[in-house]
Amino acid sequence: MKFSNRAVLTAVLAALLAVAVFLGTIPMLAVVALLTAAFALGWSHLLRLPAVGGSTLVVILSGLGAVACVAVTPDEPWLRFLPIVLAMAVFLAFINEMLRPVPRTELVESLIGTISGVIVSVCAVGWLATIRLPGGDQLAVAGAAALAVAAAMSALPFARGFVRLLKVLAAAIAGAIVAYLLPDLNLVSGAVMGVLSALVLMTVNLLFGSLPSVTSKYAWLSVFTLPIMVVGILMYVVGRVLT
Repeated sequence: MKFSNRAVLTAVLAALLAVAVFLGTIPMLAVVALLTAAFALGWSHLLRLPAVGGSTLVVILSGLGAVACVAVTPDEPWLRFLPIVLAMAVFLAFINEMLRPVPRTELVESLIGTISGVIVSVCAVGWLATIRLPGGDQLAVAGAAALAVAAAMSALPFARGFVRLLKVLAAAIAGAIVAYLLPDLNLVSGAVMGVLSALVLMTVNLLFGSLPSVTSKYAWLSVFTLPIMVVGILMYVVGRVLT
């Protein structure tokens, strides 16, 4: 899959997430759950883990379990059950390795790869926790819109250094504009969220932008969903500080 195509897909998914915020909690839950499942399906293929099926199952169970926990949490702190989910996911990751047939090659790599996927998949619940903060739904819209703009900028056929600068500026401006249009969100919060979204996207592009050897269609599911997952938890942190 071409780099520009991955950027466009990330932009579309981020825009879909912004729309889901306006539609309400149930659509937001559905979109975050779908993103989590898509990421989990691709992660083991992307890292070429030896136990693809078991690792995928552990990552998807942890991600969807975190979504369910945040959905049923009645009051703050919204992420208080997340340590339990992570602990159970680590336990399942060890069980997954124990169930592999002998000889268990690449044991450490497989375990670390599975747990890293668990951590990223759990990050997505930051979107759900953010919209439950005072004014958090508006911050989520600004962050998703800024991420969509930054991802769209990645598809432009310019020099990479210029595109990186353009992504940061465009995301900050987009976040500030959305914040200006919304009644309860200040410009600083929108701009900060835009810059963070662009930086996360650039980091992911640096990590996975030059992977011509990846041919699996499932692996690319993780590449273009990963920025959205990570931005979720950063948004919750920003929301707790700025809202």
